[in-house]
Amino acid sequence: MSHSWLEQLEKELEKKFEDFLRSNPYQESLLIEQSQKEQFLKLQTNQKKIQATAERLRTELLELSENVREWKDRANRAKAAQAKELARKAEEHVNNLINKGRQLWSELDQLGSQFKRVQKELLEISKQAQNSKGTRQESWEKFDAEEGLNHLRKKNQI
Repeated sequence: MSHSWLEQLEKELEKKFEDFLRSNPYQESLLIEQSQKEQFLKLQTNQKKIQATAERLRTELLELSENVREWKDRANRAKAAQAKELARKAEEHVNNLINKGRQLWSELDQLGSQFKRVQKELLEISKQAQNSKGTRQESWEKFDAEEGLNHLRKKNQI
Protein backbone atom coordinates (compact mmCIF):
# COMPACT_ATOMS: atom_id res chain seq x y z
CA MET A 1 0.00 0.00 0.00
CA SER A 2 2.67 2.49 1.03
CA HIS A 3 4.71 1.46 -1.99
CA SER A 4 2.09 2.68 -4.49
CA TRP A 5 1.77 6.22 -3.05
CA LEU A 6 5.54 6.50 -3.07
CA GLU A 7 5.67 5.40 -6.70
CA GLN A 8 2.88 7.82 -7.52
CA LEU A 9 4.74 10.66 -5.81
CA GLU A 10 7.93 9.76 -7.65
CA LYS A 11 6.12 9.74 -11.01
CA GLU A 12 4.47 13.08 -10.26
CA LEU A 13 7.79 14.65 -9.28
CA GLU A 14 9.49 13.27 -12.39
CA LYS A 15 6.69 14.67 -14.55
CA LYS A 16 6.96 18.11 -12.93
CA PHE A 17 10.70 18.05 -13.34
CA GLU A 18 10.42 17.09 -17.02
CA ASP A 19 7.81 19.84 -17.54
CA PHE A 20 10.14 22.31 -15.87
CA LEU A 21 13.05 21.27 -18.10
CA ARG A 22 10.87 21.49 -21.22
CA SER A 23 9.78 25.00 -20.32
CA ASN A 24 13.34 25.99 -19.33
CA PRO A 25 15.66 24.48 -21.93
CA TYR A 26 18.57 26.50 -20.61
CA GLN A 27 18.23 24.75 -17.23
CA GLU A 28 18.22 21.41 -18.98
CA SER A 29 21.43 22.24 -20.80
CA LEU A 30 22.99 23.36 -17.50
CA LEU A 31 21.94 20.07 -15.92
CA ILE A 32 23.49 18.13 -18.79
CA GLU A 33 26.66 20.22 -18.56
CA GLN A 34 26.93 19.57 -14.81
CA SER A 35 26.46 15.86 -15.38
CA GLN A 36 29.18 15.89 -18.03
CA LYS A 37 31.54 17.76 -15.69
CA GLU A 38 30.96 15.23 -12.93
CA GLN A 39 31.55 12.33 -15.31
CA PHE A 40 34.66 14.04 -16.70
CA LEU A 41 36.10 14.54 -13.20
CA LYS A 42 35.31 10.95 -12.26
CA LEU A 43 37.09 9.70 -15.38
CA GLN A 44 40.09 11.95 -14.70
CA THR A 45 40.33 10.55 -11.17
CA ASN A 46 40.12 7.04 -12.58
CA GLN A 47 42.82 7.88 -15.11
CA LYS A 48 45.12 9.13 -12.34
CA LYS A 49 44.55 5.95 -10.34
CA ILE A 50 45.38 3.85 -13.40
CA GLN A 51 48.58 5.86 -13.94
CA ALA A 52 49.61 5.44 -10.30
CA THR A 53 48.95 1.71 -10.41
CA ALA A 54 50.88 1.39 -13.68
CA GLU A 55 53.82 3.26 -12.17
CA ARG A 56 53.79 0.94 -9.16
CA LEU A 57 53.73 -2.10 -11.47
CA ARG A 58 56.63 -0.72 -13.52
CA THR A 59 58.65 -0.25 -10.35
CA GLU A 60 57.82 -3.80 -9.24
CA LEU A 61 58.88 -5.12 -12.66
CA LEU A 62 62.21 -3.31 -12.46
CA GLU A 63 62.84 -4.69 -8.98
CA LEU A 64 61.75 -8.12 -10.12
CA SER A 65 64.12 -8.09 -13.09
CA GLU A 66 66.99 -7.26 -10.74
CA ASN A 67 65.91 -10.14 -8.50
CA VAL A 68 65.84 -12.50 -11.48
CA ARG A 69 69.40 -11.49 -12.43
CA GLU A 70 70.63 -12.05 -8.87
CA TRP A 71 68.97 -15.46 -8.59
CA LYS A 72 70.22 -16.56 -12.02
CA ASP A 73 73.70 -15.61 -10.90
CA ARG A 74 73.21 -17.63 -7.69
CA ALA A 75 71.95 -20.61 -9.67
CA ASN A 76 75.00 -20.42 -11.96
CA ARG A 77 77.37 -20.20 -8.99
CA ALA A 78 75.65 -23.19 -7.36
CA LYS A 79 76.00 -25.19 -10.62
CA ALA A 80 79.65 -24.22 -10.87
CA ALA A 81 80.18 -25.39 -7.27
CA GLN A 82 78.40 -28.69 -8.07
CA ALA A 83 75.67 -27.87 -5.51
CA LYS A 84 72.92 -29.45 -7.60
CA GLU A 85 70.15 -29.22 -5.00
CA LEU A 86 70.93 -25.57 -4.30
CA ALA A 87 71.08 -24.85 -8.05
CA ARG A 88 67.71 -26.57 -8.57
CA LYS A 89 66.10 -24.51 -5.81
CA ALA A 90 67.59 -21.30 -7.19
CA GLU A 91 66.35 -22.13 -10.72
CA GLU A 92 62.93 -22.92 -9.29
CA HIS A 93 62.92 -19.53 -7.59
CA VAL A 94 63.98 -17.87 -10.86
CA ASN A 95 61.07 -19.56 -12.64
CA ASN A 96 58.66 -18.35 -9.95
CA LEU A 97 60.01 -14.82 -10.31
CA ILE A 98 59.65 -15.00 -14.10
CA ASN A 99 56.05 -16.18 -13.76
CA LYS A 100 55.35 -13.32 -11.39
CA GLY A 101 56.88 -10.97 -13.99
CA ARG A 102 54.56 -12.33 -16.66
CA GLN A 103 51.61 -11.75 -14.37
CA LEU A 104 52.73 -8.16 -13.73
CA TRP A 105 53.16 -7.56 -17.48
CA SER A 106 49.66 -8.88 -18.04
CA GLU A 107 48.28 -6.52 -15.38
CA LEU A 108 50.20 -3.64 -16.92
CA ASP A 109 48.78 -4.49 -20.35
CA GLN A 110 45.24 -4.53 -18.91
CA LEU A 111 45.87 -1.15 -17.30
CA GLY A 112 47.01 0.17 -20.67
CA SER A 113 43.72 -0.96 -22.21
CA GLN A 114 41.76 0.63 -19.37
CA PHE A 115 43.73 3.86 -19.77
CA LYS A 116 42.96 3.98 -23.50
CA ARG A 117 39.26 3.36 -22.81
CA VAL A 118 39.16 6.16 -20.24
CA GLN A 119 40.99 8.50 -22.62
CA LYS A 120 38.44 7.72 -25.32
CA GLU A 121 35.56 8.43 -22.92
CA LEU A 122 37.18 11.71 -21.86
CA LEU A 123 37.51 12.73 -25.50
CA GLU A 124 33.85 11.85 -26.17
CA ILE A 125 32.70 13.91 -23.18
CA SER A 126 34.82 16.83 -24.35
CA LYS A 127 33.22 16.65 -27.79
CA GLN A 128 29.75 16.44 -26.24
CA ALA A 129 30.52 19.44 -24.05
CA GLN A 130 31.58 21.45 -27.11
CA ASN A 131 28.37 20.50 -28.91
CA SER A 132 26.19 21.28 -25.90
CA LYS A 133 27.73 24.74 -25.50
CA GLY A 134 26.33 25.67 -28.91
CA THR A 135 22.99 24.10 -28.02
CA ARG A 136 22.92 25.90 -24.68
CA GLN A 137 23.54 29.24 -26.39
CA GLU A 138 20.77 28.49 -28.87
CA SER A 139 18.43 27.49 -26.02
CA TRP A 140 19.22 30.66 -24.13
CA GLU A 141 18.59 32.81 -27.21
CA LYS A 142 15.29 31.01 -27.81
CA PHE A 143 14.30 31.46 -24.17
CA ASP A 144 15.27 35.13 -24.28
CA ALA A 145 13.25 35.67 -27.48
CA GLU A 146 10.20 33.91 -26.00
CA GLU A 147 10.44 36.02 -22.86
CA GLY A 148 10.62 39.14 -25.00
CA LEU A 149 7.55 38.04 -26.97
CA ASN A 150 5.64 37.26 -23.77
CA HIS A 151 6.55 40.68 -22.42
CA LEU A 152 5.32 42.37 -25.61
CA ARG A 153 2.08 40.37 -25.55
CA LYS A 154 1.39 41.37 -21.97
CA LYS A 155 2.26 44.99 -22.75
CA ASN A 156 -0.14 45.07 -25.72
CA GLN A 157 -2.97 43.52 -23.69
CA ILE A 158 -2.87 46.34 -21.15
